[in-house]
Amino acid sequence: MRSIIRNIEDHKLFRMIGWLPVGVVFYAISVALGTDHPQWQTLFWKLGHACTFSWVGYWVARQTIGRLDIDGRIDTMPEAILFGCGIIGRAIIVAYAFDVARGL
Repeated sequence: MRSIIRNIEDHKLFRMIGWLPVGVVFYAISVALGTDHPQWQTLFWKLGHACTFSWVGYWVARQTIGRLDIDGRIDTMPEAILFGCGIIGRAIIVAYAFDVARGL
């Protein structure tokens, strides 16, 4: 049990954890409103997206940019940012290509 707790503390796995339940609460409010109030439902749905995807985006950026200095491949932070942007850009292009291919 101590090794699990030490692993969580070493990797700081609970960073940004507050954003996830807040996003889920916004989604729940949106669903509870139903279609009676479409403007409020859309607002809470979008707030849920913002909170949830902020949490996901943080971890994607941390895994692509934040870990590059550990590998010894990147020496400076600007290099790490450019390298991470390239990875994220390629992921966006691949996701878009799959979306286009699905429509064919």
